[in-house]
Amino acid sequence: MNCLKNETIQAFLDNELAPEQVSQVKKHLKKCSICRVQLNSYKKDLTTIKNHLANQTPAEQQVIVPPFRKPAVQQKNIWPKIRIYAVAAAIATLISFSFIIRQYKADQKEMEQLKFREQKIMQQASMNEQWQERMITITIKDKKGNIVEQIATSGN
Repeated sequence: MNCLKNETIQAFLDNELAPEQVSQVKKHLKKCSICRVQLNSYKKDLTTIKNHLANQTPAEQQVIVPPFRKPAVQQKNIWPKIRIYAVAAAIATLISFSFIIRQYKADQKEMEQLKFREQKIMQQASMNEQWQERMITITIKDKKGNIVEQIATSGN
């Protein structure tokens, strides 16, 4: 038979157990003489302490002894912090990628503009070469329509 822990007996005496736990403790105490002896010992100690305190201090200055409570052991839950850091890292990554993509698109647009300018310059250079190779003839006529002078020039 598994006996009750000292903390459970103390909590039972201090009325700190849930109703279902109280019924389990009562059932166990009916069957287990060892736990009953321990419970009676705690009751005697508690009565002795209360009597001693009542005799030592005036009624208006009585000291109230709080019930014993076992400190709760708290486990550190690190998952919320990890989630926060993971979300922050994901956001930072997305922002970085958006800047990279934006810069890439700007570079692509600038390259297209440079290619377009280069094509324009090449077209203008080609036209200049064609004009330089042409032969230009200037004809001067008098009022009657007779050719007075004819000048031929080349683009070079």
